[in-house]
Formats: sequence, C-alpha cells, structure tokens
Amino acid sequence: MVVSSFGTSFNDCFVFDVPSPGDLTIDALLQTITWRHGQLNTVPQRFKAVSRFGQALSIMFFGEAVDPLNRLTGEAVSEFGDTFVFSGVSTTSCVLGPVPTNPYSQ
Repeated sequence: MVVSSFGTSFNDCFVFDVPSPGDLTIDALLQTITWRHGQLNTVPQRFKAVSRFGQALSIMFFGEAVDPLNRLTGEAVSEFGDTFVFSGVSTTSCVLGPVPTNPYSQ
C-alpha cells in the first residue's frame, strides 16, 4: 500500500533484482530503477533506490524490511516534491494488474 502527499492511496508491487541484479521494478511506477542496500551496500534489510537519467519521472525511494524481514516499509520523494509512504508484506508473488497511468504523478 502506497499513500501520497496529494491524497491518493494505491497498491503496488516492489520486485528486487528483476530484470537484473541491482534493478528494482515497481509495477505502478511503470519504470525500472536502480537500488542498493543501505550503509554503502552493507545492511541487507535497508535499501535506497533512484530513477535513472532520462526516465519519465525522477524519484527516490528508501526503506527497510522489518518484522523479521516480512514487511517492507519506507518513503519516497519525486522531482516535484511529492512524497509517499509505503508498507506491505513480503510475498513470493505480487499481481497488480494493468496500470493505466502512473499513480506517482499527479
């Protein structure tokens, strides 16, 4: 579940290392971004992620796996100053369905 500073809430799926190691696919974002573990890539339960040059939306995420590593929580901020909080359980599969527009943009 993701909640935005502009009053929306929506479901999303975060898939790490897909399609390649170091990639983070966020289904509703409609783009794959780059991620690494926290503290210089040494703390496996924390992550930071950022969009890539030339992508449609510049956005940065950070978060951590908690409860022992069964729940993902965190925050994000976009190039427009929109902020997001997210929280959800870890699953082996996530089916979001078709996303007609990017809910991370107003």
